[in-house]
Amino acid sequence: MNKTVKILLSILIIIVVAVAAYFITYSVTTYFLDKQNVQEQHNIAEYTVGDQKIHTMICEINNEFELEVPDTFTKMDEETLEAKYPLESRPGLVYTNDEANINVAISITTNEMTDDQIEQYLEVYRGLFGESETIDLIRCETVEQNGMKTGRVEMITPAVDTNIYNNMCFFQIDNKQVIVSFNCKESQMEDWKDMSNVIINSIKLMEN
Repeated sequence: MNKTVKILLSILIIIVVAVAAYFITYSVTTYFLDKQNVQEQHNIAEYTVGDQKIHTMICEINNEFELEVPDTFTKMDEETLEAKYPLESRPGLVYTNDEANINVAISITTNEMTDDQIEQYLEVYRGLFGESETIDLIRCETVEQNGMKTGRVEMITPAVDTNIYNNMCFFQIDNKQVIVSFNCKESQMEDWKDMSNVIINSIKLMEN
């Protein structure tokens, strides 16, 4: 079994554990995200989510990349992080709404990955989830965005008493895998899917 398959099999185990608590994450190793090195600035863009208008803020992560998240989202506190995510799969940073049921999780991992390996990861995702009777794999493809190569995965996964919509992007910085994932309940998906794409599509590397 090659290294990529081993990592993604571990990811599958983490998904099963995570969705049971209404959350999902995809990484399996140590995170290097310094929360003191996260800068936020308000954006003038306005989006419609359901019957509400949402503004975003631009978050600069580790002086390496940036993304937009709703400006009403706040960083999940350590106590909630520890309760919701197992230690081995805990993201370095999660932005969440007041109810903590719509989340943007950010993980900078020790997993080695090059741009050329992104398609290999996607192939394993297709093999693991594409024929699943319980997981609806909506999207699994390579996307060039903002001058960077990314892997994009969208799927609906089962939890205890609901389904979870997941919109994930992974890419590499200095040959280390970075994962940004949006998740919410399937019942919230109609309102939030477009906004999740705004968040994921906003990811871009910073010029240093």
